[in-house]
Amino acid sequence: MSQLADALTAAHPHWGQLPHELLRAFDWMHEQGWEAGNGRVVYATPYAGEWQTGTVFRSDLTLEGWLDDEAASQQLLPFAEADGAGGMVALWRASESDVKVVLIDGLDRLTLAESPLEFLRLVAIGHDELKSFSVSQRPSAESAQAHAGFRSWVERTFGVSVPEAWDDLGADAFTDWWDEATGQDGAPVSTTENPDKASGQTSVTGAITTLLDLLGSPDGPEAAAALGEFVGVELGDKVRSTSRRLKKTGLEVEVERGRVETIWVHVSLGRSIGYGLPPTEHTWWSGPDLIDGLTKESTMKQVGALLGDPESEGRSYLRYRVDEKFLHLAFGETDLLAGITLMMRVP
Repeated sequence: MSQLADALTAAHPHWGQLPHELLRAFDWMHEQGWEAGNGRVVYATPYAGEWQTGTVFRSDLTLEGWLDDEAASQQLLPFAEADGAGGMVALWRASESDVKVVLIDGLDRLTLAESPLEFLRLVAIGHDELKSFSVSQRPSAESAQAHAGFRSWVERTFGVSVPEAWDDLGADAFTDWWDEATGQDGAPVSTTENPDKASGQTSVTGAITTLLDLLGSPDGPEAAAALGEFVGVELGDKVRSTSRRLKKTGLEVEVERGRVETIWVHVSLGRSIGYGLPPTEHTWWSGPDLIDGLTKESTMKQVGALLGDPESEGRSYLRYRVDEKFLHLAFGETDLLAGITLMMRVP
């Protein structure tokens, strides 16, 4: 019998009985010899080997730092790593009779699967990480092959088929629930952390205006075409479904509730430590300078001189308002511009 199930139950006594599909999967991984640890910390994988080539089920994950509402946290049970950058997978008790599987990471809080069995089907596809922008694409041949045994077991045991890729994901009921639980629901936030300064309003010209115009627009063929033309890459019918191709240009886009919510531009290699962009492997923007008057060699002082007093500032960032949107400029350890984030609302 799997030690993982016992460790998870002990770590989360509020949850009660774990879904039987997960219990059977944990037992199968234990029988393959793919479970390790003891006591409080037990982990298991649906593939062989010590290298992480997919989901890692763990008993020691917590919501600390993610969710402070104790009552809300009782509806969640984190049980797996989604990637190697801190993202995790959790059971979410949407109602007494409805348990879904959700993703919680630096970019998204959304539903991965409508049930534990559906989640096992997703894992069996063989993705090396579970990201909103990657699960709708086929995994690498190496990762898919590593999950071949688990895939066969899932199909044989539950009488289901495993697809080659998962459906597109987007903001949903869990996103709304999370926003309410963390106090992030409602209209775009309006905060001024420098009350003695101006409102932080500024105006910019240059290529950046194309990206600013995309913020808040519906995610569809028009937005994908405009963004594709901007980066010089042919995209599909939706921005969300082409995120991997966008990342290769140095951009990342977050879509919430069907609209473009956030755009990250990774400006320069070697300046990224601590500047707040998503914890992924980046390709760096190689296109033209985005803001007239600023270059990749611009310092924090020079940016302030050009754009004026910020709406908010810190040791390594300046944040401005551009109409009703936000422009966040981050600086690396060398004090040179490292990244630009465009947001509909501040965190």
